[in-house]
Amino acid sequence: MMLYLAKFIACSGLLLAVYHLLLKNKAMYRFNRAFLLAGIVFSLAVPFIQFEQHVVDLPQIMPVAESIAVQAEQPAMAIENDKEQTMETKTTIAQPIVSVAPVNKPVNYLLIISLSIYGIVTALLLFRFLRNLYKIRTMTTLNEHVDYNEAEVVLIPQRLIPHSFFKYIFLNRDDFHGNKIEDKILHHELAHTRQYHSADVVFIELVQVFCWFNPLLILYRKAIQLNHEFLADEAVLNTYTDVISYQHLLLKSLSMASGLSVTSQFNYSLTKKRLIMMTKTTSKKTAVLSKVLTFAVMSVVFVLFCNATVLQQQSTTKQKSEPEKITYAIGQPMIPVIAPLPKKDTNKIHFPKPYPSTKEGVSQQMLDEYSSIIEKYENKWGNIPPRERKIEPADKDRMIAIYRQMSPEQQAKQVIMFHYGYPLQPSVKPTQAQLNAFANAHVYGVWIDEKKVPNNEISKYTPADFGAVAISTLTPRAVNYKRYRYEVILSTVKYNEAFRRGFKGDEFKDHMWIKMSKVAGVKGFKVKDDQYVSAEKI
Repeated sequence: MMLYLAKFIACSGLLLAVYHLLLKNKAMYRFNRAFLLAGIVFSLAVPFIQFEQHVVDLPQIMPVAESIAVQAEQPAMAIENDKEQTMETKTTIAQPIVSVAPVNKPVNYLLIISLSIYGIVTALLLFRFLRNLYKIRTMTTLNEHVDYNEAEVVLIPQRLIPHSFFKYIFLNRDDFHGNKIEDKILHHELAHTRQYHSADVVFIELVQVFCWFNPLLILYRKAIQLNHEFLADEAVLNTYTDVISYQHLLLKSLSMASGLSVTSQFNYSLTKKRLIMMTKTTSKKTAVLSKVLTFAVMSVVFVLFCNATVLQQQSTTKQKSEPEKITYAIGQPMIPVIAPLPKKDTNKIHFPKPYPSTKEGVSQQMLDEYSSIIEKYENKWGNIPPRERKIEPADKDRMIAIYRQMSPEQQAKQVIMFHYGYPLQPSVKPTQAQLNAFANAHVYGVWIDEKKVPNNEISKYTPADFGAVAISTLTPRAVNYKRYRYEVILSTVKYNEAFRRGFKGDEFKDHMWIKMSKVAGVKGFKVKDDQYVSAEKI
C-alpha cells in the first residue's frame, strides 16, 4: 500500500510538472483540460497496471522444490526428541539460514492509527463536500428561477458574485431585475454551464476527499479551475471582440464577494496572468510539438510507474512428470546438493544424534559466565563474516560444557548455540540438457569450483567433468536479480572429491551458530532475532 501511495504522489507530481513546463502558457485550453483530468486518473491507475515480461526457461531443471535440512532436537530450531523434522526456507548459496518455530505477530498499532486518522479526515472532508451540495440544492429550490438559453438563472437575495453549477447560474436578484448585470458576465457563466465545468470541479473535489494525503491535488484543482476561466473568457471574446472593455469589467468585479468552493466562479483567481492569456495565441506548430512531447513523457511515466511481472515461458519440450528436489545440506554453503529425495520421508533427514541438554538447566551464574565469554569477542568481531569468527579453544570448550548442561528453554535464548553437524548429502552430476540450458546468461549465473565464469565457459565441459551441481533461486532483493534468476554452482570431479573428504565425520562435531541480529552489520545479513547462521567454516 505504501508503495502505491508513493507512486501515486510521484506520478501526479511529474505530470503536473509537465503541465507547467509544456502546456500552462499555451492557448490550447481544451487539450489542457483533458490533460489535467487525465493526469489524475492516470496517476491513480498506473500503479495498478501490470505488464508481462517473459523469461524462457527449460523444463529439465524446473520445477524445483527447495528445502534445508536441520537437526531434530533443539527447541530453538523447532526440534523435538525422536521426531526427525525439517524446516523449509528460501536460501542463498553463500549463507544458508536455519529458522526457528514461528511466533505470533505483534499488533501493528501504527497501521491501526494511520487508518483511523485517514478515516476521520476523509469523513470530515466528505461531510463538508455534501454540506456544500446541500446548500446549492437549497438555493435552487427556495429561490426564483428564470430560463436563460440552455441554463436556468437562480435569483438569490445574497450579495454573491455570479457563479454557476451545472445548468444553474446564480445571480443577485436586485442586480438582475435592475439590469445591472452585463451580458458578457451572463455569457461567461453560460460558457461554464455549456462546457460542463462543474463536472470537473466535482470530480477533483471527490478525489481530494479520498486522496487528501496527496498535497498536489490542491495544485491540480487550481490549475483546472483557472483553465475553466480561460475557456469561458475565450467563449466571451469569440462573441464580444472588445478585449479592453471585457478586461475592465473583470477588474471591476474584484470587489464582489466569493461563492461556494464547488461552483464555477467568475472571479476565480483573477490575476495579471488571466488578463494576459486573453490576448495570447499559440501557433499550430507549437501546439502540435507540445502535444507530442506531452505524450512522449506520459509514455515514459507509464513505464516508470507500472508493475512488471516476470513470467516463466515454458519450453515446448515434454516436461518430466516428477519435479527435481533440491536439498541444501547445511555445512556445505558453497555446494548445496541437487538430488531426488527418498520416496519415503521426503521431508525428513535422519541425524546421528540429538545435542545434549538437561531438564534442570544451569544456574544464573553459569548463564552470566556464558554471556561474558560472548561479550569478550563481540567487539573483536565487528563486521567479520560469521564463518570467519573465531573463539579461543579454551573458551569454546567452556561454552560447550555450559551449553550441554542448559535446559532446552535456556538454550533457545542464547545468542550463540551449538549442535552436531549434518549428514553429507549425495552428489548428483548435471545432464547435458542442463549444461545446454545454463549457457543462457539471461536466466543463469554460473560458478565452477566457487569461481564466477562466463556462461559460454560451460561449452568446454561434458557432464562427466562435474561431480556435483546445485541451483539456487534468487530473490527480488538479490544484487543480480535483474541480470538472471538462478545461480548454478558446478563442482568438478576433483574439487567435489576433495570437498567430501574434508566434510567426512562432520556430523559428530560441535557446530557453533550465531543469532542473526548479532551479524546485522555484515553485508548480506538481514536482522531477524529468530534465526541463526553458521559460524563454522567447513
